[in-house]
Amino acid sequence: MKVRLALLLSALLGGCVPVPLARPAVATESSCGCGPVDRLGRWSEDGVESVLAGDLQHGRVHVIVHGWAPGWHAHVDESTRSWEAERRGEPFDPWMHALARGLTARDPHAVVLFYSWVDDAATSSNLFAQRRAFSRTDLHGELLAEGLDRALDPGFRSRGGQVHLVGHSFGARVVTLAATQMGTPPDHLTLLDAPEGGLAAMTATRVALGDSLRSLPLGHGPGRVFVDNFISQMGVPYGHEPGLTDVVDVHTAPPYGVFQMGPRHVWAAELYARSASTDFGVGWSPLIADASPAGCFTQPFGELTVHPGC
Repeated sequence: MKVRLALLLSALLGGCVPVPLARPAVATESSCGCGPVDRLGRWSEDGVESVLAGDLQHGRVHVIVHGWAPGWHAHVDESTRSWEAERRGEPFDPWMHALARGLTARDPHAVVLFYSWVDDAATSSNLFAQRRAFSRTDLHGELLAEGLDRALDPGFRSRGGQVHLVGHSFGARVVTLAATQMGTPPDHLTLLDAPEGGLAAMTATRVALGDSLRSLPLGHGPGRVFVDNFISQMGVPYGHEPGLTDVVDVHTAPPYGVFQMGPRHVWAAELYARSASTDFGVGWSPLIADASPAGCFTQPFGELTVHPGC
């Protein structure tokens, strides 16, 4: 017991723990019989509406993707979308709605979509149960790319349409893989505490996004993909790695103790939602701003701002 506790503490503090766990087998079929477009829902204050093929003809489209859903296995069935569960009174990732509100407040013409994979992401709360959800991230990267390509009208880009993908936790892997497989890559890709080190290494659930990011035309401007990466508990910086110097890393300061892993992990998403009223995060997106930053940034503790340098 003491050995296992020591390993866990080492992982939580950012160490690389050599636990002999095999990487989970990649799923090839979704547990839901729904099609890729069916997993997309258009957010508004009145609720989340279905999206049909070709619905998105122009505008600035922001797609928000959740991560692992521990404890939700008893609340969703195989055909349930996250927003349908909410209609039954079960709150699900409030930060997603906060971000949607912030985006539409900042840009009234923004189109905000949710992508749900809760039927595959929902497990028990057991630490190692996340491996089941992780094993389905490759599949949902494909499904998200296919769903978006179908939902976007063929003339979307020629009319100046832009796309922003936002993913938290394992959702960061889903959006990154989708970005590499879309007919046209997104204009902006936001990673919110993508699990790479510490506990992710211990459970063999590292999202390992480096190679996928390198395959994208990183940078700012037409035909480029701007990537910002917010780190709060399980994420790591990418910008210092070869081929990834265009990635903007943001080291956040969660207002929680070191052992409050869940709240710390969600903090990156909560801070990003709050950034809709600032000049960083949402405020520096190429869908909103004329110029995007470079380098790395740090959030001072207790402040809703970031400073250059790490």
